[in-house]
Amino acid sequence: MTTIKNIYDTGIWLKDFTDVTVIAVKKAKSTKCINNRTIRLIPHIAKIVARIFRRWIEKKIEDVLGEDQFGFRREVGTRNVTGMLETISGQSLDIDEELCHSFRD
Repeated sequence: MTTIKNIYDTGIWLKDFTDVTVIAVKKAKSTKCINNRTIRLIPHIAKIVARIFRRWIEKKIEDVLGEDQFGFRREVGTRNVTGMLETISGQSLDIDEELCHSFRD
């Protein structure tokens, strides 16, 4: 029996976890392909396993990321840095100072 730890270590998922059911949904009286949609049904266990992996990875990268890394982390989102930039910009306007900042992706 394959455990979640084995999947994580080897990167090999069980076929039952990776099979996706695709359902075509057609709008009523639709004659154009652009009006058709598909729905993908992923097995619930695959979603649970992916969540567990995400938490393991988050714990590992927390030690590596610096305090100035925003986004893609719990409780340190881009809203935090946007709020700080707004405060700093307002303060620089109050004292008539020039402010330069840049964004890196």
